[in-house]
Amino acid sequence: MAVGRVELARWSLTPSWSRELKIKFPTVNARSEGITDKATWRGPVKTHRALIPVTGYYEWQTDPTTKKKKTPFYIHSATDEVLAFAGLYSWWKDPAKAAEDPTLWTLTATILTSSAVDELLHIHDRNPVPLPRDWWDDWLDPDLVGDQHFVDAAIHAALPVAAQLDIIEVAPLPPNHDGADLILPVTTDLRFVPV
Repeated sequence: MAVGRVELARWSLTPSWSRELKIKFPTVNARSEGITDKATWRGPVKTHRALIPVTGYYEWQTDPTTKKKKTPFYIHSATDEVLAFAGLYSWWKDPAKAAEDPTLWTLTATILTSSAVDELLHIHDRNPVPLPRDWWDDWLDPDLVGDQHFVDAAIHAALPVAAQLDIIEVAPLPPNHDGADLILPVTTDLRFVPV
């Protein structure tokens, strides 16, 4: 069994070789297809794999006719179990800081995505990779050197989990809003009342 630890990380992976924390291309998600062909992901796939625990996630469905209106959906486990998305991490060292600076290192992370399972395809063409419990130890084990075949096997193992996720349409809420009402299903009389 792999020994792990829980850490807070900055969303959006920054490769260790980057000169700056914020890089020019998006790394909030990592496409699983051909992942080891890209320098950004190759190193983390080998031994810096993480599980990103979530209770659910949001996805926005774009109206196919107008291409403008977006409907939010909350996607989560039908049994309300915690999901574990396949993730990658990297420790980034700030070259502008002194060795004794406590903020010298920043932990950064991302999630893997794959082509959407049929059950989610009507909302978006990609979905995160929710690993089944029997994959957690292997995914975290740094002694198992990850390659494209390992990632492909993880994607395959995740398909049944992704196919069983519950999908709830939720109301769009104002920016910077946080609270339990973010996951309430849309009903005909749902109204947002600021507190």
